[in-house]
Amino acid sequence: MKKLFFIAILFYCSFSASAQIHWLVNSDSIPNCELIKSGKFVNKETDCKVTPDYYIVYSNGFVTDFVNDGKYYVKSKLTFKSECKWESEIVEVTIPESSIKVGSIIITEVIETATIDNLVKIDARNKGDKEGTILVLQKIE
Repeated sequence: MKKLFFIAILFYCSFSASAQIHWLVNSDSIPNCELIKSGKFVNKETDCKVTPDYYIVYSNGFVTDFVNDGKYYVKSKLTFKSECKWESEIVEVTIPESSIKVGSIIITEVIETATIDNLVKIDARNKGDKEGTILVLQKIE
């Protein structure tokens, strides 16, 4: 039975690799916003694929996005507007020729969580923009 389950998971992952929609199967009835306030996270592009060479660390009122396996980063100071919504003011950028500028503000809101799976679905957008980017982050540390 375990072997059949494993084969079913592999089959699902191979055919869903291009899907960009995430269903948090074990979704919390009320979002657990504490889950994202500290720790190391990866971006889940699909249920089976993680963005390569990219991770995010939330710690001590800051969020740092690392790219190129930690070689470059964007560091932002967090200001919480509510339990599940915050602004990130970019304070440092080391990515060469980046369009991201110090002083820019990103507004982030937790949409959904699945604590049992360490997943957080967020909406992140530039201040002043009506639409943002939906990301599903998985806490790994």
